Amino acid sequence: MIIVPLLIGAIAVVITLCYASYLDIIDRRVPFINWVPLLLVGIPGAGLALLSFNNGIVLLAGYAGITSAVLLLAYFNNREISSLKHLLWPSLLIVLQVCTGLYFFTIGMMSIFFMSMAAVLIFVCATLLEFRCKENFFTDTWPIIYFLIASFSWFYYAMAVTSQVSYAYLGMIGIFCLIFYLFAYFHLFGGADAWALIFISLTIPLFPFTPLAGYPPLAFFPFTVLVNAVLFNLIAPVALFVMNIYRGNRAPLLYLFIGYPVDGEKVQNSFGFIIEDIRETDGTIDRRFLKLGEALASLVKGGKRIYTKDLRLHPEQYSHEISLYKRAGKVWISYGVPFIVPITTGVIFGLFIGDILTICLNFFGAI
Repeated sequence: MIIVPLLIGAIAVVITLCYASYLDIIDRRVPFINWVPLLLVGIPGAGLALLSFNNGIVLLAGYAGITSAVLLLAYFNNREISSLKHLLWPSLLIVLQVCTGLYFFTIGMMSIFFMSMAAVLIFVCATLLEFRCKENFFTDTWPIIYFLIASFSWFYYAMAVTSQVSYAYLGMIGIFCLIFYLFAYFHLFGGADAWALIFISLTIPLFPFTPLAGYPPLAFFPFTVLVNAVLFNLIAPVALFVMNIYRGNRAPLLYLFIGYPVDGEKVQNSFGFIIEDIRETDGTIDRRFLKLGEALASLVKGGKRIYTKDLRLHPEQYSHEISLYKRAGKVWISYGVPFIVPITTGVIFGLFIGDILTICLNFFGAI
């Protein structure tokens, strides 16, 4: 069975991801405007697909509520609200949430009604704080509050009130959007990676058609994309390890999997992050590999890694580091393939072939 609206949305997602991957590799950033065509095509497509199921109007209303939260979050993260005209889009999204809440009230789904009203309150408070330029703990964490309420509400209806499994899919959309938002919030993902996964969750929640390997036990397409992307991302470390062993590069075992040495004279022309701490003490070059825990702690705290592109674009700002790297001879860098590339590969593989983990488990007879 082919779900045409989802198929159209999937095509838009693949095209957008391919272009975003190119931008992320070349410029290390993906302007948010590049996601807009995907949203314009994918959101109506997903809405029409949900409308075709039993109780489709209920599913569409719930989807509208979750979508309004994602779009408002995206608006806050990518535009400074400094005038009344900037309040137009948040106001429309708040009105949409009010309308969905009233609909659920009329059909007696009180749990979802209260969830929608809580969302309206959160939306209004967050919008006012953003307008007054008072970013604080609440404006950073309000999506967590909403998505948790939405997810539990839809799971409650799916498990306790009705046998409509499709209701649980709305809860899963909310949970996955929350998870990917938190990954970006704690700097475990780049912004482009997080938005890519969030928008995949929003626009292709179901498989548009049956992949060659069949549906996985959990036929939630964003989960398949995440699993595929992680597994594809593991290919690069193995290839790096083989390359380093073949070339005789010496480093602690972990770093043989995540990086490789480049000429310090040409480090600006490479793609990756510096994974060594190189300093000069009394005319002597001291160097050590950055510990994994140290690097992760820096990322969570918002610390900035030194990216080779920064050395290339801002040599005056990194003149001291560049001088040290040249004197060091060789400098170890991590491989510079952004996670959005395996995400793109995971989407394409998931659409046509299926879930890699399920295929492997079937091969070994585990399921």
